[in-house]
Amino acid sequence: MREAISTGASVEEAKEKAIEMLGDIGDADVEFEIIDLPEKKVLGLFGGKAAKVRVYVESLDNDLPKTEKKIEKKADKKNDKTEKKADKKAEKQDKKAEKEEKNDDKPVTYGVKNVDGLIKYVKDILDHMDIGEVTITSTDIEKGVKLDIEGDGMGAVIGRRGETLDAIQCLASLYCNQEEEGEFKRVVLDTSGYREKREKTLQALAAKTARQALRSGRNQSLEPMNPYERRVIHSAVQEIDGVTSWSVSDGKNRRVIIGFEKGSEPAPKARSSRGGRSRNSSRSSAPKSVSTAPAKEPVNELGEGPMYGRIG
Repeated sequence: MREAISTGASVEEAKEKAIEMLGDIGDADVEFEIIDLPEKKVLGLFGGKAAKVRVYVESLDNDLPKTEKKIEKKADKKNDKTEKKADKKAEKQDKKAEKEEKNDDKPVTYGVKNVDGLIKYVKDILDHMDIGEVTITSTDIEKGVKLDIEGDGMGAVIGRRGETLDAIQCLASLYCNQEEEGEFKRVVLDTSGYREKREKTLQALAAKTARQALRSGRNQSLEPMNPYERRVIHSAVQEIDGVTSWSVSDGKNRRVIIGFEKGSEPAPKARSSRGGRSRNSSRSSAPKSVSTAPAKEPVNELGEGPMYGRIG
């Protein structure tokens, strides 16, 4: 029995290659066995499998020439190596595609390497403030890390309107970016959910001040704020029709003004019925002149004000 095993893109191609490997077989009857059926690549890129066929023929001379046997063995080894190499390559591509697919659902983050050192640095600051025992946990955020501080005396850590917390955050950010290499890393400090509570308070303040501007027909000025707080106010005002916001002054005195959006008009004031004049009287006073601001545009406060404001 003489036989040969070969592979190809199709069963017929594999069969023809195997017959060629048998050499001159004359009029002998050729029989073949399909070992593996071909499989197409997924999306034309991944996986796939070649057809593998065994062809055999009865021979009058059972002793094949040694040269022919060597050729067959060499061909078989070559085919096996080619198949193994193709399988490894396909497996590697599949793993890469799977990894990329998983990463698509994750936010892009640039973690801080020396988180332990950063936590120790913050604890040293708190020790000098005589805060006492605290627990600090870290969470990866986009382009940096968030540290949550828990313990007694957190009111002193927060300070007036969060100024102390912002100052510690500024120092932590400077320390972190001196230690880290490459892109700037964000460091956010929080305690007892203060950041979220403060943000909700500022959003409520923006809505209340916007209503006052609409009722009075006058621009409303808020107290000086850091860039993070001004950004929260601007974002909240963007959601309210008829009003807009802008910033005035420089440095620590920079504050937000909320006024009428360009093209909007203040709500008409109801007049008193005293003096015989009806509220619905056709006679009405002319509306006061109102200073209007430009139409709403996205406001970027991150590059202004004291350094700690850029961190938040």
